[in-house]
Amino acid sequence: MRVPRVTDLDVDGNGRIYVSSWKGATFTYAGEEVGYVLQLTPKSTASRTIIDWSRLDEQQLMQFLTGDSHRRRLAAQRELLARPRTDNTLDKIVGIARDPGQPKEVRTAAIFAVSQKRSDSRLLISLGDDDQIKPMVLRALSEMKIEAPQAASGSLFEGTATGQPHPSILVEGFCGESLDDPQARTRLEAIRAIHRLKSRTYEPKIVERLVDDDPVVAHTAMNALVDLKWWQLCFSEWQQTVDSPGVSNLDEAIYRRTWQQIADPELVRLVLEDFSDPLCTVHRELFAALCRLHFVEGTWTGVSWGTRPDTRGPYYQPETWEASAEILPAIIRYISAVDPEQFSDAIEMLIRHRFEQPEVGTALRERAEADGRCLAGLLKWYDRDVSVDEKLKNLLERTLNENTHDSNHLAMAIRLLWRCDAPPASDVLSALDRLRQVDSGAFSETWRQLRQPNLTRKHLRLLADQLHSSDRSHQVMALSLLLGLDGGDRQSRGRRRQGDDDAKELLMEAWEGLVAAKEWVSAIELSDDRSQEPRIWQLASSEDAEVATAARELAARWGLKELTPGSGPKIKEVGADAALSQLGTEGMGVELGQRWFARLSCTNCHTVSQDEPARGPYLPNVAKTYRRDQLAESLLKPSKSLAQGFATETFSLADGRQITGFVATQSAVRLAVRDGQGKEYIFSPEEIEERTPQPTSVMPEGLVDELSIDDVNALLDYLQSLGR
Repeated sequence: MRVPRVTDLDVDGNGRIYVSSWKGATFTYAGEEVGYVLQLTPKSTASRTIIDWSRLDEQQLMQFLTGDSHRRRLAAQRELLARPRTDNTLDKIVGIARDPGQPKEVRTAAIFAVSQKRSDSRLLISLGDDDQIKPMVLRALSEMKIEAPQAASGSLFEGTATGQPHPSILVEGFCGESLDDPQARTRLEAIRAIHRLKSRTYEPKIVERLVDDDPVVAHTAMNALVDLKWWQLCFSEWQQTVDSPGVSNLDEAIYRRTWQQIADPELVRLVLEDFSDPLCTVHRELFAALCRLHFVEGTWTGVSWGTRPDTRGPYYQPETWEASAEILPAIIRYISAVDPEQFSDAIEMLIRHRFEQPEVGTALRERAEADGRCLAGLLKWYDRDVSVDEKLKNLLERTLNENTHDSNHLAMAIRLLWRCDAPPASDVLSALDRLRQVDSGAFSETWRQLRQPNLTRKHLRLLADQLHSSDRSHQVMALSLLLGLDGGDRQSRGRRRQGDDDAKELLMEAWEGLVAAKEWVSAIELSDDRSQEPRIWQLASSEDAEVATAARELAARWGLKELTPGSGPKIKEVGADAALSQLGTEGMGVELGQRWFARLSCTNCHTVSQDEPARGPYLPNVAKTYRRDQLAESLLKPSKSLAQGFATETFSLADGRQITGFVATQSAVRLAVRDGQGKEYIFSPEEIEERTPQPTSVMPEGLVDELSIDDVNALLDYLQSLGR
């Protein structure tokens, strides 16, 4: 079965398969002729009479209920449930449920038929004597609607005449006893049942199950206690665990992980009492719990999660609550006095819980200034999207010029200083060169962050000064950073940003002789930008043999071959519509297409490997989804059909900036937007004054205008190869 863009599959009681396709649909409205639903009938059953379930008699339905087909079993069960209840029918279904000779799945269907017929709960409880089906009996009981006994009657019995306990009491008792069952699945279903029944009588038993040998049972118990906000016994058990020598640290962590998810002012009060006790032996653990308790999940404002998951946790939209004002001072006191060896761990805990309060940063900086052993933790705290103030800048400058710190500390100090206004560029580049020599991994990550286009635009004047530096390494790094705003010949087609023209002038001045040709080769290699290929070939033809050799060696390392448009008219000469009609089913080959893919800098916005950080549409999936002619249309007419999740938007920000691109990642507190050159911009939703959808794609129009028909065919060959 070959169906494009399948969104759902289903099967009915007659064995027919239904397939829904999203063929022809786009992120924007594409008309009503979009998608379809297929009905597939197996050839072997084409002549078989279609079953009309409403016309079958009871015996026939019972045969299907006990048959081999799961789907027909469900259809028979539903038909039996739709008919009026009779004692005879119920007896037959109960008989199937009791029959140990029936497969487990058949007995399960019968059990739920009994429960959904609003039968007496005693009947279901009687089925629980069989260990094979006991878990499903518990599940069915928990999902039955059983009215609680009337409080006004003052009795737990249905009536004085019968003297029988109320059904709800019987169900609770059966579920409670099952919490100690030898079968893990039975214990799990018993927890679920008590959870649904909200019977606090068995809270101690559920707390016991937190340390169950089966991890799924333990996890289910934790979720039940958190949802019901039953923390008192759990907290008491945790205190006893802490006070008892020889008790497993794992048990302590399990109890704490449970109650720390429950936002209750009384719980916070008790935790703070223990936390403030100087004799407490678990300050570190309580600090972690307070970090978790400081926030709760906020009320969703309707802002979309986007098409990419937010995996940070523990909350999507953390917000403070009534006890936060009591928790924060305790947290600040802890980080102001904690042992330096545990300071970095405390920072990690604050980062994981997304603390961003300025007073926390101030306390951390003051601690690092007083004790140099805490500097590493401070750098870790600020090595995120946290603003750097002048006091911290001074501390960073001192750190930069000290040789006592390891490469990771140096890397973080470099990254933080480069985010400041007017950083000491010469000192930063010197430290960066030092880092490059001692730790290539730390250098690569630091260099990647320094090359963010918004930072390069911010420091244009500083970089211009470094182009005149007598230090060769400073020239190379400054030039390489400026190349990040160039992008080869793509700039004439892309959306330009404020500062790009100044960068272009600086690059032109550098190309015309300010920077030696040999440094140009080094700068291009450091930029790792394949769109600089034209410059590489110009340098390879230099009269300076040393420069020419260096350029040719770089081309060889990058696997470059001189690439010029093929013979025949260019796309811009024949027009997009005519070109689409001339493109064939195959071109000049995958290798040529891959080279054009690199030359056009397509990797700035697209990923071709799951090992790469997500940027834009993942091309192997795109290649599997779209036909060759659809891929060609996306190249020549990028705005005609926009992929879901990559629609272009313009953001007007409070600082006057206008950013146009697609949303790469989005959370409640952070957006990352990528523009047509693949440059990423990060800002807070609070900075947005206006957000406007655009009808055009962020992919530049005319991207392949300079290529021939054969070149585009080769590019399509490469794109299609990614989906194989």
